[in-house]
Amino acid sequence: MNILQLLISWQFLTLALVISAVTTTIKDTCESIWILADVKWWKVTNPIMPLAIGAVFGLAFSNFPYPELIQNNTVGQVCFCLVAGEFSSFVYRFVKAAFEKEIG
Repeated sequence: MNILQLLISWQFLTLALVISAVTTTIKDTCESIWILADVKWWKVTNPIMPLAIGAVFGLAFSNFPYPELIQNNTVGQVCFCLVAGEFSSFVYRFVKAAFEKEIG
């Protein structure tokens, strides 16, 4: 399996969408709790939040159906999740645009 096949695999796309959903949920929850507070912290944490969530996911969920190359390698799983976290917003925008095009 080459790198391009890995980046468009269902495991990668699912993981990226989950990371995007978790990031958005954390952001929306924190902003609704501190609605009157100055929430400039998101500008600082926004670039690293998907990476952190990906790393935690890679360490915590070893039973996720990772690709064959990294199924028994924890470092590989964490790296896979870090890359999925980095691409999560792009994958979300791509999937959203595809659904909007199909639905109309």
